[in-house]
Amino acid sequence: ILQLTVLAASRQVYLRLHQGESDFRQPCWVNADVLQLQRVLSNLIANAIHHSLRGSLVEVVIRPRGDDCLVEVRDQGQGIAAGEMAHL
Repeated sequence: ILQLTVLAASRQVYLRLHQGESDFRQPCWVNADVLQLQRVLSNLIANAIHHSLRGSLVEVVIRPRGDDCLVEVRDQGQGIAAGEMAHL
């Protein structure tokens, strides 16, 4: 998120991180390739910023789900057309 704040500011989009029901940061241990995980999350957040209207909000939500962590990137953009989903 910190790496994308300049992009968000230039597009006049607000970024917010939620961890569960709290806005406070808590540790979340992940067994993954750090560079690949960073690439995926950066791409998702950057796409959300690029496709959001000025003045809107992009939220990154991290919450526990059993032994795992669920990460959601939420935006207020128009989304992906149903016909395009097969190409993802």
